[in-house]
Amino acid sequence: MRPAEKLRNDPNRGTALFSAHVTLGLLALHDNDMASALAHMEAAGNAPPSDELRYGNTFVWQRLATGMLKRGERESVARFLDRCAALNEVKSTREQMTTAAAAICGGRMSEFFQYQTMPR
Repeated sequence: MRPAEKLRNDPNRGTALFSAHVTLGLLALHDNDMASALAHMEAAGNAPPSDELRYGNTFVWQRLATGMLKRGERESVARFLDRCAALNEVKSTREQMTTAAAAICGGRMSEFFQYQTMPR
């Protein structure tokens, strides 16, 4: 039995799965393994809800989304942001994610991601 299956009823399961897949996606990006990075980003977006995902500040996803955007992944990042927004109950965070997803789908880069991708 896989570890995630053992903890099916744990209230923090969604957070653990989300964080694990985002981290694995970042590692795949580091290795230039786009197929794995996309698969992990997709799996993170499909994580079950948890209080941390609904109300917390799990912003590690920003590094993954930014890295994917830098490599030209627009549609997959927009889908990921829409899924994350659907999980989030914090109005300002949810609006930031949906605004960024809409901008990406419209061929524009949101201000947030412009700031993230600008050289410092």
